[in-house]
Amino acid sequence: MRDPHFRSLLVLALMTAGCSGNKEPVSSDPVGSDPVEVTPVEVAPSVGMAPGTGRCDEGLVFNGAMNPAIPGAPLELRGINNEMGNPGQSVLASDGVLCQDDAACATAAEGLWGGALIRNDCGQIGCRGHQLVTSTAGTPSVLTQDTLMAYLGEIDTAAEARLLAWSKGFDVSCSPALEGQLYVVQATQFMSDCPMQTDTVSIQIDSKGTLTETQRTKGEPGPCAGRLPPGVHASAAPNCAGAWLAHAAEMEASSAHAFQVLAGELAAHGAPEALVQWALRAEQEELGHARTMAALAQQQGFAPAAIPLPQMPQRGLMAIALDNAEEGLGREVWGVLSALWQSQHAKDPELRVAMRQIALDECSHAEFSRALHAWLQTQLSAEQWAQVCGRLEAVWAEEVQPSSLTSSAQGWLGLPPAALRESARDLLL
Repeated sequence: MRDPHFRSLLVLALMTAGCSGNKEPVSSDPVGSDPVEVTPVEVAPSVGMAPGTGRCDEGLVFNGAMNPAIPGAPLELRGINNEMGNPGQSVLASDGVLCQDDAACATAAEGLWGGALIRNDCGQIGCRGHQLVTSTAGTPSVLTQDTLMAYLGEIDTAAEARLLAWSKGFDVSCSPALEGQLYVVQATQFMSDCPMQTDTVSIQIDSKGTLTETQRTKGEPGPCAGRLPPGVHASAAPNCAGAWLAHAAEMEASSAHAFQVLAGELAAHGAPEALVQWALRAEQEELGHARTMAALAQQQGFAPAAIPLPQMPQRGLMAIALDNAEEGLGREVWGVLSALWQSQHAKDPELRVAMRQIALDECSHAEFSRALHAWLQTQLSAEQWAQVCGRLEAVWAEEVQPSSLTSSAQGWLGLPPAALRESARDLLL
């Protein structure tokens, strides 16, 4: 699998950046440089995706399988977004009609926006809240942790078990199962930095709504794409197509913050103004990616969580160079390849279009990382530079871990197979 266009993207990271026999640093001034042409990547059918087109709809918080204490009582899930300077509110899912031909009820329901939340995830980029609303005899009301079980009565459907676990802060997988008188829900919990590592947790839920954790399995680390700022933790590994889209939106928002921090650091260290401005443009592009992926996730009934963005001390040039090798020339380049693959293989046409634009932007970001890499080479000693190149090689030498997604979700998203990253590693190392 030595396609020349595929190789040209990869050698951007090492072969032209002074880490693989090239003794002369490449110019770090992007002004007047030729644009990078993105060509679709072709890979042999033998490493294609597993079949399947399902969206993993059962991964939604609920999907029309509720059996509330009052038969037919409707339920509406609302999302309230105050992240990334993009406030908004929308209905994410519903079971039944909240106000059937009742203007007074509809007016009252509108007045409940912004009330009590069933779950709220906040960080320095804002908050993403969720609200559950029901109605009885034409009177709408907001459900809270204290009143949710009164609405549900007994937990006697898989959707109710999933909803209850989600409301308690678990990231719920696609396959709750009834075992005897108990529902077993698979959930994930974040454990470490990107590359992501999460635990898989088994939870039993009885008919009274009591949650009991029965098993916890330490997760294997998995690759992630895109630049993360210093001090930021990746969120839990996604396990459904909608959860993957929401997670992608979280990572894009984090990347935007990473470029903002980097632009300030470069300016403080006297880097070329062209590099500073390039980083600021990348910040805005990443914010656009975050909004695009959040909108796609919302169509699947999912919403991105806010990731805390801690204040970190200004880094020196060596720390920036090591981080750029790992995040920029490592994960950023992998992000280009992943987006290109999805732009060709995703089942959803909207997702294919979105990934095409993201791939174009990410290719520019990878080129920025190369230019920064080249400038940093002129600022560091030979010994320091050897450490930077060693870090880059170590990133690409990481073993690919199995995805936590179902095969049908991987197919619908058009995610690249492990062989693509292995081929990238073979070309680079």
